[in-house]
Amino acid sequence: MKQLGVMPDEITFIGLLAGCSHSGMITEGFQLFDSMVEKYGVSPNLEHYACVVDLLSRAGELRQAHGIVKGMPFKLGASVMGLLLNGCLIHRNIELRMEVMKLITERRDGEYMMMANMCAVAGYHEEATEWRDKMRENGVIKKAGYSMIEIDGKQ
Repeated sequence: MKQLGVMPDEITFIGLLAGCSHSGMITEGFQLFDSMVEKYGVSPNLEHYACVVDLLSRAGELRQAHGIVKGMPFKLGASVMGLLLNGCLIHRNIELRMEVMKLITERRDGEYMMMANMCAVAGYHEEATEWRDKMRENGVIKKAGYSMIEIDGKQ
């Protein structure tokens, strides 16, 4: 892009940051994030911050990801919180998950189920049951999954 004189925009940086996230390229991801404003005049939006949180969460840098989330200049959304919760699940950081839950402003069925599943995977079966009980107490209903099959060309 540089050689062609094309300036990167918001979408370009989302793609680059997502690539760094999926490749575990933490240093490069932060260099890109910092260069957005300093070098290219592109203001980071919620999606850019989400990419950085995902980058850190996947790499196991959960405390640093938590710090980014707390310092974001945007209203916290469930999607960013979900990225951090997913990092807690992958890296089995049960302690941080409670701090993350305090930051969640909208509790939906996905967050409750993620917490219950995290506890179950880590062997905290009583806590998993408590999360499912909280779901029921707060009227959160887990949507049932369904499948379709085709027999002789008919569904």
